[in-house]
Amino acid sequence: MAVAELIVRPHYIFMTYDFAPSKFSAADLKDKTVYVRVPLEQGGVYEGEAKFDATQDGRGWIRVAVVYHWWEKDMSACNAAKVFVPAEAFPQIVKNPPGSKYEFTLMAA
Repeated sequence: MAVAELIVRPHYIFMTYDFAPSKFSAADLKDKTVYVRVPLEQGGVYEGEAKFDATQDGRGWIRVAVVYHWWEKDMSACNAAKVFVPAEAFPQIVKNPPGSKYEFTLMAA
């Protein structure tokens, strides 16, 4: 039986945002699971599981993105997309209680 090669095709949304202050640090968010509902630059909304990507500058301000994956219908490839979160949506990042399925929730759409 042949083993299928996993193909991951990244799709990056190139609209980025400046760093901004937040109650969370980049370390608080980076690689943490999040249930999101976010608008997509090309139209539509993504709702589902994602992970945060975050960086922090020397002032302690952060820039945040959510990264999510989906499979092609024929399961031939896994796609990845990164959607940057505007600073205006930072207050909508909510830390969930311990034991929750996702560490955070972000409902921005």
